[in-house]
Amino acid sequence: MGTRAWTTQALIGAVCGLAWACALRAYMAGIAGFESAFSWWGTFVAILVPGVLVGTLLGSAAALPPRRVSTLRWIAASPMLFAVFTLPLPGVLVALVTTGIGGGAIGVPVAGIAGGYALAGLRLWLRVITGVFAVLMLAGLIATVPIVAGKSLATPDGAWLAALVGSLMIVLMLASAIPFRALSSGHRSATLSA
Repeated sequence: MGTRAWTTQALIGAVCGLAWACALRAYMAGIAGFESAFSWWGTFVAILVPGVLVGTLLGSAAALPPRRVSTLRWIAASPMLFAVFTLPLPGVLVALVTTGIGGGAIGVPVAGIAGGYALAGLRLWLRVITGVFAVLMLAGLIATVPIVAGKSLATPDGAWLAALVGSLMIVLMLASAIPFRALSSGHRSATLSA
């Protein structure tokens, strides 16, 4: 694929990443309730900017040739940009270490990467392990609705929050599979031509 295809895929990824990050922020507001506060740094810099960057990178992976192994590997790790942008914010790392609050900054991208590998990775045994981990993380995030927000999954707002976070995680896992799919197809092509 040429530069035009790469640019198109990257732009589509950027828009999808922005929409995904906005929806994630809506989930966070739903979990926190009245305690939720929007700010330029906390909302835009820590959530929306990495959403656009991750979306751009994952989208661009769809247009990269499988021979770009090192680039695809870095792109596969790109969801960790959420942690990179969030953890340096004032008080976030301290809150994570002392209370566990903010663990989603690490858990969400790790679950996305694990799910992506489970869907399209090369080694079957590792796909099974990462798949089990991703499903457990997905269940854990859905469990935040009754545990953290105190909203029953049997109520409309609790069911909505569970559906929102569940679908967001599945979308992240599907998007995270893009670079792993390219890496796996490149490996298979190299094996067949050898």
